[in-house]
Amino acid sequence: MRAEERNMKAIRECIARSRVAAVFLAAAIWGSTGLAAEALEPAGAPGRGTPVSAAAPAHRTAEELPSGAELMRRMQMRPDSNARVDTLRVELHDRDGGVRKREARMLRKVFPDATRTLFVFDAPANIAGTALLTVDYDDLAREDDRWLYLPASRKSRRVSAARRTEGFMGGDFSYEDIRNEARLRPEEYRLRTTGHSKVGGRPCVQAEAIPKNTGLGYARLEVCVDTSIWMPLRFVMYDNDSVRIKTITMADLREANGVWTAYRRVARNDVNGHVTVVVSESVERDVDLKGGIFTREALARGGR
Repeated sequence: MRAEERNMKAIRECIARSRVAAVFLAAAIWGSTGLAAEALEPAGAPGRGTPVSAAAPAHRTAEELPSGAELMRRMQMRPDSNARVDTLRVELHDRDGGVRKREARMLRKVFPDATRTLFVFDAPANIAGTALLTVDYDDLAREDDRWLYLPASRKSRRVSAARRTEGFMGGDFSYEDIRNEARLRPEEYRLRTTGHSKVGGRPCVQAEAIPKNTGLGYARLEVCVDTSIWMPLRFVMYDNDSVRIKTITMADLREANGVWTAYRRVARNDVNGHVTVVVSESVERDVDLKGGIFTREALARGGR
């Protein structure tokens, strides 16, 4: 028996040396001792798999999602100009194919206590001179101001907060949409990220925004943010019954001096099919805008 045991031991050592040699031969061919050892291990054998020392990290199928707070913070920090003037082409499309065209300007300036935006129609003649002034105060305890000037009456009137979600001048962008400037404020919304998506071929992070008060006009928003530039590409608004009521998309994104701008904005009423398209024909940044044009008294001058 002792002779047989010695023979069996010699045989096992020989086999072991042959397997080790085979492993290193395979490594020379495949470039990995770990892969070679796994290839030589019999299927179902205990310990099959890549050795611990050579284990690779698990494959991540999708980029890690930022938190809702981080997404909102980054959107707020997105670079912008202290003063800008946009020359706009506005088109109103009804569901029967009819189109009404308008020309307008949007002027915006950052003040020490607020951001003021002036929206003025220049054509056609029947609405030329109509102007909207919004004042978005930094002090959250202070209610924002909105003043609408109608040339026919030669008077300006205050737009109440209750009307902030109404369409402006028959279009699908509301007073609130104009004020928001494609940003969501942490004092107004709770945001949570939900996944990844694409808008116009651009990857974006999908998130759900819940208003902190009912005065914002929507029960829930879905927003898709391009995290390479931290700009929302799409907003989808829902009512209290989870009915989709409006979709806003940003397109034709261009960069100048580190500031990204959507040169084409489209608002679609998902209930009646009406669509408003706003195209920036030109954008002037860091221009010298006098503070006096952003007042109620100056509305009749239309930003001139």
